Amino acid sequence: MRAGSSGSAAGRAGPGRRGPGPRGRAAAAVPGPWGRRAGPRGPGGRARRPGRAVLGNLGNLGREKGDGAAAEAPAPLSGPQGGSYMTFSPALEGNTAWGAGELARLRNVAGAPAHGLVVTRGSWEWEENPETGTIRLKGLMELHNVTARSEVFVTEVAGRARVLSGGAPEEVRATAAVAPRHDLADGYPPGDSVPRKDGYWSAYILQAGAKTALEVTLDVTPRTLAARKDLQSLVFRLDYVAYGPHGRTEHSQHLVLPLSSPSQQECQWAQREGAKTLAIPTHLLCHLDNPATVASTYAKGYAQPGDIFTIGETPVGIMQGRYRHPSAVRPGLLARLACRLFYPTSSVATACGMQALIDAIGAWRVFCAAVAGVVGRLFGKRGVFYRVAGEQAALIDDVTGTLAPYDQFITLGPTNAEEIVEDIRRYTGMEAAIVDVNDLSRRTGAVRILAATEAVDQGKLRQALLSNPAGNADEQTPIVLVRFE
Repeated sequence: MRAGSSGSAAGRAGPGRRGPGPRGRAAAAVPGPWGRRAGPRGPGGRARRPGRAVLGNLGNLGREKGDGAAAEAPAPLSGPQGGSYMTFSPALEGNTAWGAGELARLRNVAGAPAHGLVVTRGSWEWEENPETGTIRLKGLMELHNVTARSEVFVTEVAGRARVLSGGAPEEVRATAAVAPRHDLADGYPPGDSVPRKDGYWSAYILQAGAKTALEVTLDVTPRTLAARKDLQSLVFRLDYVAYGPHGRTEHSQHLVLPLSSPSQQECQWAQREGAKTLAIPTHLLCHLDNPATVASTYAKGYAQPGDIFTIGETPVGIMQGRYRHPSAVRPGLLARLACRLFYPTSSVATACGMQALIDAIGAWRVFCAAVAGVVGRLFGKRGVFYRVAGEQAALIDDVTGTLAPYDQFITLGPTNAEEIVEDIRRYTGMEAAIVDVNDLSRRTGAVRILAATEAVDQGKLRQALLSNPAGNADEQTPIVLVRFE
């Protein structure tokens, strides 16, 4: 299934690179989806969406009640109110459990960088000015010194925004402003650096193990109503300079935020062999989305007892923040040599793609996998590298492998997939599976199921998904409901 269009369950086989397994497309979202809650099914098996939009929350999920009933739903944030113009008003403090784990998830992707700084993508709030049409997105990002004993200087910080839309670029104006929030720091006292009104970033010292924060304000102003309706997503790039024992180095952190919700449409059930499938569109998923709230917001209203909720592995990886811009990847000698062992269509056939895998699973494991792969080829055995390197080697998507704007990023497969499907089941009551499917599955018969709840018949599920109901183009349908007959 696709992952890059606001998410689909399958991968893209298209012009992007393909690894040994199916490629996933990416999807992404806001502190909660700007989507519309699923409604009752209409005649002819069509599922209809009501007009009121809701904003799913990122709260504490997976906590079961004492009586074993489904987990308590987190208190929803106030969300967009129908129509083309929406008001986004989630509070920064609304991003609790999911947002609190972001630093650990980022460390799991790239480890501890040599310069010692890890920058989170943070929590965000939205609002729209009904008079000017300007959408303001305000985020709180954190800078962490993850070294054990070194001080790191943050000497320069600047940001820039790029809007993706269906119209001409001159129809939309986007501005970005970054201000320090050292009053939230847990290292040196706030008086060490006072924000300047001119936007200049005063150099700041981060003690070992300490963090500070910065506030980002993004203003998106469409010139016309048509331009407002054409808005799709926003890419923000934060550039910063780290200075310390390692020297002076320049770095960046990137994040993607959606600017639109799914269009009003009817979802049509499709007949498969022994099953029916329903591909459900979502907003563009992002690091702020929790898989369980996405499932509840978009799929629960369509589901009947016995239905299976499926979602692509790439959208889940994106929700976990497991994507990196190549500019943030520093290929070493091992990456530059090992990548030459693969066909050009592989996602680890580039130095940055291979380095991203090295950062995720370790240099020694990749080295051993590469040696084993070469030896295996000498004896006519293929795929040895992927068996030794593990699942992430097969799930990684290099650039061009996902939907814009994630086509500019390297995306890793998800982690803790078993926990995620169990959270979805507890929170929504639906059986769930994380899958890797694409259009090649129709020819190869390969449907990878990364994780599924216990009641899922995986053989029947593979058969139902062989035709890739989520699509491989820009459907933006990362979710597929499967109903066995």
